[in-house]
Amino acid sequence: VHIFGGRTNSPPYHLDTVYIFDPKTKQVDIGPASLPKRLHSCTAIQGTGLVVGGSVDATRQDSILMYRNQERGADGYTQKMETVAKNIAIRDMAYAYHEGSMYLFGGVDAEGSVTNTIYKVDSKGNYVIMGTMPNYMHGMSAITLNNYIYVFGGKDDMGSYGNGVYRYDPVGNSFMDTNRNLPMGIAFTALATDGNDLVFVVGGEITGGVTDRLTVWSANSGVIVNDFLPYQLYNARATYYQNLVYIFGGTLYDGARYRHSLEVLKYDFAGYTFMPADKYLPEPISGSAGGSVDGMMYLAGGTVLYKDTSSGIPVYSDRMLVYDMETETPKYLDMRMGLAFSDNCAWLPQSPYLITASERWGHPEMHRVVLDRRDRSFS
Repeated sequence: VHIFGGRTNSPPYHLDTVYIFDPKTKQVDIGPASLPKRLHSCTAIQGTGLVVGGSVDATRQDSILMYRNQERGADGYTQKMETVAKNIAIRDMAYAYHEGSMYLFGGVDAEGSVTNTIYKVDSKGNYVIMGTMPNYMHGMSAITLNNYIYVFGGKDDMGSYGNGVYRYDPVGNSFMDTNRNLPMGIAFTALATDGNDLVFVVGGEITGGVTDRLTVWSANSGVIVNDFLPYQLYNARATYYQNLVYIFGGTLYDGARYRHSLEVLKYDFAGYTFMPADKYLPEPISGSAGGSVDGMMYLAGGTVLYKDTSSGIPVYSDRMLVYDMETETPKYLDMRMGLAFSDNCAWLPQSPYLITASERWGHPEMHRVVLDRRDRSFS
């Protein structure tokens, strides 16, 4: 008989012990569990114990632990406890693509706690926890440049905005501070890169409101230009195409109120100028998952103020908008994704399929919404 963890009426309250009771000998052996747990479920399959869920210091767990009890020796049983399955349930995470996998940084978990975990998710939805960041952060933004992933800004678990820029090496699995900070603490910013050295940091939340800054940041030298957007903006999506930075939608502040934007802005870095906003999305959209490939910008989900929404209140979208940057024309795909989601979802735009981790109706969840770009069908 194996007894996993539990709660006692004296400190430390939550037990991190496995008790092994042999009815024949009436002997009790003790082995360590990986975490103090209570309110979990247990079962045994062919000599292997599975410990599902439970609570650790008032935090509910989404893991399945596998416990193996091997031969009894002079020092008791040889035991092993390992995590074999875990559900990703986060929102407001930074995400970036590298060599066929998506990497997720930080975010807010299902309990509302800010995390510092780094996940790797492949195109089949398999994932592994790669490690942790030094700080618990959410609302960061990430982008891949020259085989590294750069992570910008974010908010910590106390609500303070960070101005740090970190570099993650997917090959060496190392996370380091570049010591090339942004001019201000910022979160929920949009990023685009020229693929060589530059990252364009577009708008974002700052202490006390929203910024109208567009910062040009160099991986080699840090901040090189601080320019201004036409208005304060956050939760937009951006990409770089034919020497222009395209900025799609977002939530803007026009001096009187916050509202969703349907504008497509274009920034010419060579001339430090914004072109007049003469191209528009079909509806105002903010907080979508965005990524470009082959001159096409894909905007999945988000909060959208549809023209046929009589209430005037933005709703979560279950549609995907494709913007052709060559002809500068937008078009919704005819098929719907089957899920409505927003708030910093993530995907793999460079692969034939799109993987989406999302928040849906206020609850962070993990889903895989797959778009086959060949026939534009969802599954």
